[in-house]
Amino acid sequence: MTDFQKKKLTHFFNILDFNGTGRLEIEDFAELSENIRATFNFEDGGKEHTKVAKKCTRFFHQLLEKIGHQKMYIDLDSWLEFTEVAIIQAIDEDILDDYVDVFVGFFFDLFDANNDGFISIAEYHQLFEIYKIDKSNINDFFAKIDRNNDLRLSRYELLYAGKVFFTTNDKKLRGNWIFGELNDEPYEFSRS
Repeated sequence: MTDFQKKKLTHFFNILDFNGTGRLEIEDFAELSENIRATFNFEDGGKEHTKVAKKCTRFFHQLLEKIGHQKMYIDLDSWLEFTEVAIIQAIDEDILDDYVDVFVGFFFDLFDANNDGFISIAEYHQLFEIYKIDKSNINDFFAKIDRNNDLRLSRYELLYAGKVFFTTNDKKLRGNWIFGELNDEPYEFSRS
């Protein structure tokens, strides 16, 4: 794993570590669920809130299962080891695609608020807002991930960006900033 890959994966871990304890725990995903409920004005305990809470809980348990963790938390070292072995060094493209689909699919399904099969710029802003990601360059990030320039992100575009994020060391590829700007890392994009 290169330093740049480690920086990206640590950044993503910190986003998922919603309460900042240095561990991914069920509480992170419960807090995420609550933040989504409040942002979208879902009724506390209502149908939409329950649906989001179940998705968040299911995602956490998928992470534990994929990492093969016996404990009820994932620390940064376990996360980096897992992503290096299972994702970065993946030989089987189908296995790599499965992992990327789990991660990107979770975000896509949560933030495609109107269920039209796309993430709009407004929905992308909500993702950054809910996860407390710096939005200063969000419109640039969105435009670069939007490969066909139709002002919405398809699942395919996000999966492509996610695959770039998880696997590449090329700092100019557009998917590197799918989850916001990395500290002290200038962003430049190529058209690929």
